[in-house]
Amino acid sequence: AYGTYGGNNVFPENWKASETCFLKLIEILNDPSPFYYNTLGYIYYYGRTNGGVPLYEKAYQYFSIAAIHGVFEAMYKTADMLVDGKGVPKNVEAALIMVRRVYENTRDQLEEERFECKFADAALRLGSMFEAGKGVPVNPENAYSLYLQARFAIRERMKVVDYYGDGKVAQNIEEAVNRMERKLPDDYFRKNIFGESPYMIGTLLANSEAGIDLGLIEKDGVNYLAARLFDADQNDDETPRKHLFVLPELKFCALTDSVVMRIEDPEDIQIYYRDRHAYVNHIEYDKETETWNFCYLNYPMLQVKCRGYSFEV
Repeated sequence: AYGTYGGNNVFPENWKASETCFLKLIEILNDPSPFYYNTLGYIYYYGRTNGGVPLYEKAYQYFSIAAIHGVFEAMYKTADMLVDGKGVPKNVEAALIMVRRVYENTRDQLEEERFECKFADAALRLGSMFEAGKGVPVNPENAYSLYLQARFAIRERMKVVDYYGDGKVAQNIEEAVNRMERKLPDDYFRKNIFGESPYMIGTLLANSEAGIDLGLIEKDGVNYLAARLFDADQNDDETPRKHLFVLPELKFCALTDSVVMRIEDPEDIQIYYRDRHAYVNHIEYDKETETWNFCYLNYPMLQVKCRGYSFEV
């Protein structure tokens, strides 16, 4: 079934043979894999046994069975058909729900460095919905952010697996990224970003179950905060899950366990630990003193009063 699906160095491409084998497997097995239904959906969606003429109703039938059984690929293909009304009445709202579900679940997989996952496909589709205003208001910034995520994910995926059609997926994503960069105003892009809070460090901490290792670094008279996810490997042989940072204004998307932010115009920095690094599992802002407190439980390890924090790639 799979050997003749597209062909390989053993079997020649034979879509009809592939279809026959998958249908036979579904017939003879008590509990056939939902991926058999998904693959049949692709065969019918692209009309591979019908002279290139799609068989959308049959495609939707098989994709929907696979989707019900949790196949992410089938979910976003079912969503494609709902968006366009192919083989099923159009229902953009239902499609949006399905794509978001796949996006959220596969983002978890990506952050666990399971790069073979289908996150790129989900991010591409969700981005297109924001670009075109399908089920959501038109939002070029959100679309561009999602396309950057899709580009990062497809590049990582192609390093570890060779999925049929990934070259075309990568091309579509690249075209989407370039299209949005032309649409967005020139002043949208910048070389660095500034905020009154150390929000990127806060985001990293929120993504951690074990806290962060925080260091104060001084270089050429400039102070930086360097945060890294705490290495859980010391406790239970599990590496910490990384975080997918997306900063579209900087054309930046990366999966990382560390962040460095520059302290802008520091007025006062107080250190309550011996070396230059401390374990931190809580960050809070004191309005009265206008100070950011980086704490272990309720004990401040570092206090910073400054104009704000910046980040650049």
